[in-house]
Amino acid sequence: MAVGYVFPSLCRRSVPFADVTLNHLFKRLDFGVDDFAPHGLRATGATLLREHGFSRDVVELLLAHKERNPTTAAHHHH
Repeated sequence: MAVGYVFPSLCRRSVPFADVTLNHLFKRLDFGVDDFAPHGLRATGATLLREHGFSRDVVELLLAHKERNPTTAAHHHH
């Protein structure tokens, strides 16, 4: 079964929509937070997950971060 994106591109459903799409949306919303960037929500989410007991490994996986240690990275093929 193919898994789709939560937020696919409107033009091509096989790719996610671009990060610039969110940037433009939040600029148009003008909800009173200067220099807001959606990428900051990742940090907020990571902090909240850790505060609620999620392990570092789970949070890093959800953020799709790559392993920094080259030896460890060489053994992970997921």
